[in-house]
Amino acid sequence: MYRYVRAVTLAAAACMLPVSVATSSHAEVRLEEDFGVLTTRSWCEDYGVTGEADPWQTPGWGCFERTGDKFYVNVGDTTDGTPRVEWWNELRNKYGEWKIYRQGYCYGEWYRDSTVVCNKDFYEDSTSPNKLGGEGSRIVFLYRDSHGPSGKQVVRNDA
Repeated sequence: MYRYVRAVTLAAAACMLPVSVATSSHAEVRLEEDFGVLTTRSWCEDYGVTGEADPWQTPGWGCFERTGDKFYVNVGDTTDGTPRVEWWNELRNKYGEWKIYRQGYCYGEWYRDSTVVCNKDFYEDSTSPNKLGGEGSRIVFLYRDSHGPSGKQVVRNDA
């Protein structure tokens, strides 16, 4: 009985070993999801993108302000489709390649012309070395609602 239990235990351990070794070498980026805090601001001071809308509606918009690392989401006339900013924070590694370091969503409110803010804390473009051993930080983002995504905006985080 002891040999049987030991053999089964060793066989189970051998089956698990390749899986744990294989998965430990992959760096996984965790998805950050924020529900924005309602604000009275109705404009963007830095980089923005505008969503699509019906001809009878005002489109929503999203923006990123480098000072303070803030995303703003304005719903416009769209009250469905979970209006949001989708974003990726990319860092340049020690080989000069851009790699996704963080990614997430900033969700807007569900009533007309509301604006929310999500406050993040990203590496500055000039921080050297950054977490990936290089120098450089940029934000890639877009606005999305029930009408689909806007075009992407790429911003060096140098403020």
